[in-house]
Amino acid sequence: MNLSMDSGVVLNERYRLLRQLGHSSVGCTYLVEDTHRFNELCVIKKLIPQLSHAEQLQKIEELFEREAKVLYKLQHPQIPRFRELFRLQNHLFLVQDYIQGQTYRDILSFRQLQGQVFTEEEITQFLKHILPVLAYIHARGIIHRDISPDNIILRHSDQLPVLIDFGSVKQLATTGTQPGSTQPVTIAIATQLGQMGYAPPEQIQNGLVYPHSDLYALAATVLTLLTGKQPAQILEPHSLSWDWKRDLVVSSKLKNLLISMLAKNVSDRPQSTREVLEILNQAQAQSLQPAVITSQPTQATLVVAQLSSTPVTTGSSVATSPTPVPSSVPSSPTPPQLNSVSLSQDNSTMTSTSTRPSNFLHGCLGKLTLVLLLSIGSGMMGWLAGKTWLDQITQNNTPSESSDKSTTVFTDNPSSSGISDQEWKRKNEIQSRRLNLGIDSQFFYNLVDQLFQSEYPAMQGKILTNKPEDDQWREKWDKIAADLLDKLSFLSPKALKDLGKYTQAQRNLWIQEANRLHLSSRALYDLADGTFFYYFPEQKNQEFITQPIGQVWNAIIFDRLETMRSGKFYEKLNLSESELETQSNGRLEPGEGNAYVIRLNASETVKIALKADNKDTLFSIYSPTGKNNLLEDSQEHQWSGELPENGFYEITIVSQSKKPLDYQLTISFDNSFLKPRDY
Repeated sequence: MNLSMDSGVVLNERYRLLRQLGHSSVGCTYLVEDTHRFNELCVIKKLIPQLSHAEQLQKIEELFEREAKVLYKLQHPQIPRFRELFRLQNHLFLVQDYIQGQTYRDILSFRQLQGQVFTEEEITQFLKHILPVLAYIHARGIIHRDISPDNIILRHSDQLPVLIDFGSVKQLATTGTQPGSTQPVTIAIATQLGQMGYAPPEQIQNGLVYPHSDLYALAATVLTLLTGKQPAQILEPHSLSWDWKRDLVVSSKLKNLLISMLAKNVSDRPQSTREVLEILNQAQAQSLQPAVITSQPTQATLVVAQLSSTPVTTGSSVATSPTPVPSSVPSSPTPPQLNSVSLSQDNSTMTSTSTRPSNFLHGCLGKLTLVLLLSIGSGMMGWLAGKTWLDQITQNNTPSESSDKSTTVFTDNPSSSGISDQEWKRKNEIQSRRLNLGIDSQFFYNLVDQLFQSEYPAMQGKILTNKPEDDQWREKWDKIAADLLDKLSFLSPKALKDLGKYTQAQRNLWIQEANRLHLSSRALYDLADGTFFYYFPEQKNQEFITQPIGQVWNAIIFDRLETMRSGKFYEKLNLSESELETQSNGRLEPGEGNAYVIRLNASETVKIALKADNKDTLFSIYSPTGKNNLLEDSQEHQWSGELPENGFYEITIVSQSKKPLDYQLTISFDNSFLKPRDY
């Protein structure tokens, strides 16, 4: 029986097919609705081939699941989230988030119809936004291996590039049964290892991949966007040398960067995303008309990624490094950087066991030192201090937060880094407080960066150093970090631990839990908003949910729901048929709120009144369907009239006062219109 893939078909009793998005030699991609998550849109890839032998299917599925686990661990806002892997009728299916946008290939094609291509300024911003994504996966030992304009989407919602198609699907799907044979075969390696022209020669010819393999492919992608030409049009097939310089007019800085990234000799290329970002930053600093940075500062996305220098040979488009990467190395925005500090290159600090070709190793000796330099990134605000921190990285392959807690990061003489004793003490205190609260370092630095940029817009894109002229700005950054820790300390340990991980899908589950209490998202969000805006009043009327600060709002929702389940901040009011009035008294601390539910009948005449100490109280009365709400975030504290609907009405009281607030809620009825109530 053939598996129908028509519109409306539900796969795996969950995913309703809407339409086909595309197809390739490895299968088809479909837009679907997740019926278990409020019809949330997602993407399903149906993989081929159909496998005729159970042993082959089992082996391929095991390999695919192993790669899928790698994808599952990737939690980055510019990488589609892996959702599920399942099999139906000998077909493998991969489910991921749906990214609304266009591939850079499609954007380029549209521009070419108008005689246009991408500008250098656009490319600079593109690189600044996509390189941190590569830094993130490289820091986790993952190499994409299939970067091209087809596999990067410009997301509509925030205009950020999103890296898609991690390619392990292609390798596994192309390992099947050769027609006419009973033995499994693997298609020629060149068809598995990225696209010709974008993948570097050593990847195509020998299957060797390194972090800089992705940088090569990224540079080839940039050339396509700048010239409008495919690599085959500007790459000499025999010598594998590029011929594009006469066709493209760009700044010497970008030109030299692309030349180095596309170098045929692997030792001549930048070895990490950090090196490329540093070159971009230097070019911008020296430019008389630098490109305008429209998002988070570039220096906040630099990552020290200590990857194994051993090449990975695999048929998969996602390759994992055999050497574990320290979990404490941040992989996204980090705080202001220090100048590099020279290190002793004794044997205890040089732990890499390279098996690269000798010419590559010879060319990389200097660059290996750079990888080991104390620079931007880990620990408190990226301020690294001498050999102590290096030893922590090189001697502990997989440090955890618990090991971080027992390690004093800043133990060397602070004067050697240009930082005063007072500032050093300040930073250590912030580090210690963050660890005690259990807040993820990557998320914390993201959030402090956001708040810092918001408070000081002139510092957008500025690189803070340890030079005296930046003392005041480092102090301001530290103050924001310390104040933030004060504000976050009211959250529960569980809520704090999950900061940076909350999703829309989780909020949907929380709403379902609130529904069991006869509360809607309106009431749940009222209570969360009260607390959130008390601590972060500057976020009022801002689009904050998708920003790092939005994670705090999510954490508050989680905590409020937990407390309501236990009976705090929530009360279900009951009235007998003979009762004409009910009252509830309460006391709210600043930013707190209380929610009530009561079952009422349509056409009953009711008076609902709130008596509070002052007017700094928001009063809401929501109808059962939400279509006929009586009051919403109102400072009017009384409503009377005939009820429009049957069902549970929700009442929320939220304090905006700076001091504790006492209140009394009264609900009274006109007995001439009173109807029997069904509880």
